[in-house]
Amino acid sequence: MKSIPHTFKLFALFLLVSGCVATPPMVVDPSKPIQFVDLPSFHEQLRQALRANPEMVKVELLDKVKPSQMPDRLKLWVTAAQNSGGGVKVALPEGEPQTRGFPLLSLLPAVMEALRNANPFSSSSVVVQGYDVKIQLKSDGAGDRVIESFLFERRSP
Repeated sequence: MKSIPHTFKLFALFLLVSGCVATPPMVVDPSKPIQFVDLPSFHEQLRQALRANPEMVKVELLDKVKPSQMPDRLKLWVTAAQNSGGGVKVALPEGEPQTRGFPLLSLLPAVMEALRNANPFSSSSVVVQGYDVKIQLKSDGAGDRVIESFLFERRSP
């Protein structure tokens, strides 16, 4: 039988040792916007940012999303804020006349779905307690309103 080359043994040892090294925990700077990506890691990013107790945490959307098509991961956070006594406001794009009821009506299906599926005992409710949510809309150039960002703003006492 042939013996295993020394370099292969070292490479195998390197792979074994590198697999045992713990990956460093994710560190989120709450003063910088969080880029929303629909992955489970988003929850931990937002949770970390809110635990730092800043005045505001901004979540930016990278894709065009209509208010009625709010991603489930964001619905959970908006619902958690509302369930913990927070307000939810919708801000129309700058320069557009403020119409009564329209923005909230367009969000109603998304929020109602989230309320049906919300877990009232989730840690999201605890972390988001004391925050209001402002959903900032923008025009997408094709005449549609899309969500630009979510602002989690600390409520004044």
